[in-house]
Amino acid sequence: MEESASDYYYLALLNYTFSSVNSPLNGTWVSSFGEIYTVNSGIFEYDDGWDGAMNFSGRIRDTVWFTSTFGVIIIEYIDKPIDFVTSLPTPGNFGGIYFRNLASDSVDFANATNLSDFTTASTANLRQAKLKFIEGSVGDFVYFWAICTRQLP
Repeated sequence: MEESASDYYYLALLNYTFSSVNSPLNGTWVSSFGEIYTVNSGIFEYDDGWDGAMNFSGRIRDTVWFTSTFGVIIIEYIDKPIDFVTSLPTPGNFGGIYFRNLASDSVDFANATNLSDFTTASTANLRQAKLKFIEGSVGDFVYFWAICTRQLP
């Protein structure tokens, strides 16, 4: 599916409005397993906490709020994510990071995962991602939630 000029305008608008849309999620969040989720300046980064290296990062293209504390961050991958298996999304593909129970000092995160083979779920473009990573599909892509606390600067 080709993207039109209006799609590019829409993407530019999303980039412009990011900071005000995502401000409650901005910051560094650490799970009880040592995972680190960083939301800052339009970039999302995930580090599984095992080796000190970032596992993947992406440009935040949209945040869809299902409620005031529950939603999904749609990212465009910058780096290839490290998976438990060999199938990796290509940089430029789009993925979803679900969040729930958002409070000022805590949130639960879940990377959208293909539960059949535990690879990172992704799409070729933003429109497909917004149709795939919806409130009703959380159970199709989440096998665990990382319970995180906000780290103070």
